[in-house]
Amino acid sequence: MLQQRILTAFFLFLFLFIAAFYFNELLFFLFLTAITTLAIWEWSQLTGIASPAARAAYSVIVIGLFVLAYFFLSNILPVLLLLSLCFWVLAFILILLYPAFSSVWDKKTLLALIGLPVLFPCWYGLLSLREEADFIYVFIGLFLLVGAADTGAYFAGKYLGKHKLAVRVSPNKTWEGVAGGMLCCIAVTYLYSLIQSEQNEIGFSLPALILVPFLVTSFSITGDLFESMLKRNRNLKDSGNLLPGHGGILDRIDGVVAAAPVYLLSMQIFV
Repeated sequence: MLQQRILTAFFLFLFLFIAAFYFNELLFFLFLTAITTLAIWEWSQLTGIASPAARAAYSVIVIGLFVLAYFFLSNILPVLLLLSLCFWVLAFILILLYPAFSSVWDKKTLLALIGLPVLFPCWYGLLSLREEADFIYVFIGLFLLVGAADTGAYFAGKYLGKHKLAVRVSPNKTWEGVAGGMLCCIAVTYLYSLIQSEQNEIGFSLPALILVPFLVTSFSITGDLFESMLKRNRNLKDSGNLLPGHGGILDRIDGVVAAAPVYLLSMQIFV
């Protein structure tokens, strides 16, 4: 399972690198929209929509709304990212309170609407910044930092984990895993910033080298726990089975969509 997980992660990162460096604006739009559509399809299962036709209709309607918003709404990125931060703070509170309010997660309409703030800000934010001069640095950095946090948390939790983080939501996650993920994210942030500052004269200030990985790790774990909470409420192990060793697309990007808003804001503030 571990070898399969590592191999899948390798090819995912390889494809992300290809998309960042070689896809033109149209190809990148189609690539990111296709990934998001698959995530929406998987989210429809978490909402409790059972019919494949209804799930397909939901996916088409939601991604259609995303595309309309992207082409017809401008200058909304800062406000969108701030609202997204507020949403994930609220999600964190609900995770802490679980299983209180668990009856809320049985309401299909509410969960269907929640899918919008979960997935839209990341998709819109990455597309909106596509033409920025340092976009490749920002795009690759997001996945490197979240991947580092996830990897550090996995191994630290597996070999050192003793103190449970949120046993009612995800019994396997531990505070040792959080610490390991944060340390790994800090190390990768420092190395990546060092490489970029030497090549492009851009990088993080010293305070940001601690603050950014702290925020990315915290929000990434929140996204992971939020999806785990919804899966537990639906008695699901994974959101899908598209990625060997990882489950579904949503299982792989749950940390990314939660961390993206705070990360993208940090890029605008600290870089």
